[in-house]
Amino acid sequence: MTGLTESMRSNFNMMREMANMTKLNPAARVRNLQVFMNKLSSTADVKREMESWHLKFADKLVQFQARILPSEKIIQNRQSMTYIQKSGDFSKEMRGKPMHNVMHLHNWIIISTRYDEGKARDLLSNLCKVCSPMGMQIRNPKIILVNEDRIQNYLDACKYNVNENTDMVCFIVPNNKKERYDAIKKLTCLDIAIPSQVVVTRTLNKRNMLMSVATKIGIQLNCKLGGEPWALEIPFKAKIMVIGYDTYHDSAGRGRSAGAFIASMNQLLTRWYSKVTFHSAGAWEELSNYVRVHFVCALKKYKEKNNCFPDLILYYRDGVGDGQIPYVMEWEVKPCKEVIATDLSCRARFAFIVVNKKINTRFFAPTADSYTNPPPGTLVDNTVTRFDRYDFYLVSQCVRQGTVAPTQYHVIEDFSGLKPDYMQRISYKLTHLYYNWPGTIRVPAPCQYAHKLAFLAGQSLHQEPREELTERLFYL
Repeated sequence: MTGLTESMRSNFNMMREMANMTKLNPAARVRNLQVFMNKLSSTADVKREMESWHLKFADKLVQFQARILPSEKIIQNRQSMTYIQKSGDFSKEMRGKPMHNVMHLHNWIIISTRYDEGKARDLLSNLCKVCSPMGMQIRNPKIILVNEDRIQNYLDACKYNVNENTDMVCFIVPNNKKERYDAIKKLTCLDIAIPSQVVVTRTLNKRNMLMSVATKIGIQLNCKLGGEPWALEIPFKAKIMVIGYDTYHDSAGRGRSAGAFIASMNQLLTRWYSKVTFHSAGAWEELSNYVRVHFVCALKKYKEKNNCFPDLILYYRDGVGDGQIPYVMEWEVKPCKEVIATDLSCRARFAFIVVNKKINTRFFAPTADSYTNPPPGTLVDNTVTRFDRYDFYLVSQCVRQGTVAPTQYHVIEDFSGLKPDYMQRISYKLTHLYYNWPGTIRVPAPCQYAHKLAFLAGQSLHQEPREELTERLFYL
């Protein structure tokens, strides 16, 4: 669907009705497919053309056996808990419990217009209420009120009040005007290198939802300060590093793309190191040079943190179509293997996995008399996979409306020594570790972090963020 204006997108009723028409549930989608196939098979011209090629469509959907991966345990503050896997959501189980690793918020600033002072104080009050049970101490911030909603007012208020002891700046703004957001992020990510949170007052209007909003913001603040809301059991004995990489076109129209590289720095895969650089769109050799540099920097940082190099490296690459895989093999996989073999005294086992969301494949779980969505954790690695590839499909997220879309994982290089079952299990585990959503998402967390960072760089910054932010999830 294209051509939607911002006013259309903000019209809740219109978007709901559009979703009802475009997001078909599994039963309706299967019904439409069957009607379509019946029309094809009963049309004389189509039958004649197919017969000339000795081809025939099957009269029913392909049936095969899938399996559901085991449910994961969520760890918070040394306590593990189970959740209802089919919901893909563990927010209820987390509620009122201390986060896994907490960073306290002592020296911070809230910047708001005078008109929205009441909403800013309401948010502060609710943050203090919800963050205390989560183990996070929030002290009273310095509240700066600007007279008018002008971009320069917010920037000046930030520049003149931030000092070396400031941990965070929170901006309360009346709408999601892109020019204001971009200016704030340029100031905080490029000029003064400090985590920032932008809150639109529309999200604070419903007082009955304010506690829920404050909880999500509190988790984000903890992440941006270097905390870890939750963790999972990662049973590898080997020291592991997981990498995510994605690109996003630079909206400034310079024929460039932002490439974001994310690498884990601990065994629980909860702390991340990030780099972003810009390369000419389609310039694979240029991208290759940056991949090599990022890879070396990540390995050195890992050794600095852990006093050793990783034994096992899993590299998840998003945003690549089938036609680009030969280029990825030459310009991304090959440099990584060279770094492991020659550049450092690192002899890690390695696998490179292409993650593909843009696929037409859909799976339907049969019921007694209809079809429904397969639950999160559904794994497909037979019948509809290709015999000449090491690939599998994973449904990791739950959707409330429409038909769930699986994600394809294509392992294009593998000397990890991992059994396919282990590769599938760690891929599913990683879909639980994206800290902007207390549940499972469609891709592994490092891919989503890379997307968020590449999007921020390509849409707002148009430059590389400051080095001081590389170990923070400042882009959430």
